[in-house]
Amino acid sequence: MSAHRFSISASTALAACLLAAPAVAETVRIGVLQPQAGDCAQWGIPISRGVTMWAEEVNARGGVELADGTKEQVEVKTYDNVCYAPGDELKAARRAVLDDGVDYIVQTYTPAARQAIADLTNEQKAVSLSYGAGFLSGDYPYMFGALTGSPTSYMLVADRIIEAHPEARRIAIISADNSFAKSSKAYIEAGIAAHGDAVEIVYNESYSAEAAGDMLSLLSPLVEAQPDIILEAGFVPSQQAQMVEILDQLGFQGYFGSEAWNLNFMTERLGAERIAGRLYSGYALDASEGSLNERAAAFYDKYVEKYGEKEWSVFASIGYATAATLEAGLKLSRSASAEDFVAAVHASPTLDHPLFGKSTWAGEDIFGINNHLYTPLPIYNVGADGKISLDGVVDVSAWWQENKPRALPVLEQQNQIYK
Repeated sequence: MSAHRFSISASTALAACLLAAPAVAETVRIGVLQPQAGDCAQWGIPISRGVTMWAEEVNARGGVELADGTKEQVEVKTYDNVCYAPGDELKAARRAVLDDGVDYIVQTYTPAARQAIADLTNEQKAVSLSYGAGFLSGDYPYMFGALTGSPTSYMLVADRIIEAHPEARRIAIISADNSFAKSSKAYIEAGIAAHGDAVEIVYNESYSAEAAGDMLSLLSPLVEAQPDIILEAGFVPSQQAQMVEILDQLGFQGYFGSEAWNLNFMTERLGAERIAGRLYSGYALDASEGSLNERAAAFYDKYVEKYGEKEWSVFASIGYATAATLEAGLKLSRSASAEDFVAAVHASPTLDHPLFGKSTWAGEDIFGINNHLYTPLPIYNVGADGKISLDGVVDVSAWWQENKPRALPVLEQQNQIYK
């Protein structure tokens, strides 16, 4: 494995230069499709807050900037999709686009939910931005993966843990029995495949939502497989903390990997000493670790000031960073219309992201269209103080070119190719 992928970058992406320009009458309407109640709101509410705070920030600077220097105000409205079920996703998208005239949607990466609204994006010329790329297709040019988020991040987190711990060879995968966890599991397997025969998958099972209610019974067979590394996909943040606690009680002392960990849940339940150095994650960006980007760090401070430190979630960063992709694309566009946005980003092979810097449009190998923005991916762990710490930054384009011969066949076998 190439060592260059995990060197910590000292550079930060500078915020876009804000020029004084007259305001215009039109408004950029954004609809955020996320759960607003129930367990899944542990994801949905922070994401919705992140997008809303981004809009407040750009509006305070006069609006989002277009290619000619003019600015337009942004309006954000949230739509409850219950918990990413395809039917509920489509209902929410119809309310946003057909009833409220929304031009841009921020939605889940969940493949089934994305496919559910794909035809609508074509028919109504509405852009869908996801914090990842569970489903894209050349047939649907208005659908974008705005970040290197889920499920791609699972592949890179799995790769990093294996590379960081050459003594840990036995791997367990536990995933929910739903479409987004199934896609995540496929990417975990692709990341493991990059290491060939040097590692072994000793457990690879899915669970129903009901099974998660009896965590001890669910996890006992996993521990019996004697893994060194456990990679999970699908537990909500509170369930993740319960999982780690029970596995510790059952004697597991190895390493965990997921897209993200809510450390507020973890430290309250487990304490810093039991999780330090053991929880790897890589979900696009965690603004609470402020070394990568000054603007992201400032967003974290504002979020904590507004909602309190205990309310912080990495998923707020995801919403904010996804909206920042829209900001960067509109800066290339001659107008704020979805058609002009699509034309502008398709004409440019890279995008100067306000948080990540220059990033490459990619994805043709998997989706048949380069609508996935490969932003550099920070990999995180947990420090002795129980707070997030930066482990390294992956050059995602370079990783994919190096490891595609082993990773791509796994994605094909797991039905994750959407050409």
